[in-house]
Amino acid sequence: MAVVMPQDKAIDLAREMEQVAIFWFDGARFWILGVLVESDPLMLPRNS
Repeated sequence: MAVVMPQDKAIDLAREMEQVAIFWFDGARFWILGVLVESDPLMLPRNS
């Protein structure tokens, strides 16, 4: 499922639902953003 909401609200909701990470679309690219784990944002697709 996808929803339209600000990134900070999506991260807050994911944290409440105990999700490790979320997919985020910035209008041009998809990203994986860590929620319960600290990590650098990962841009998709990866070229490796």
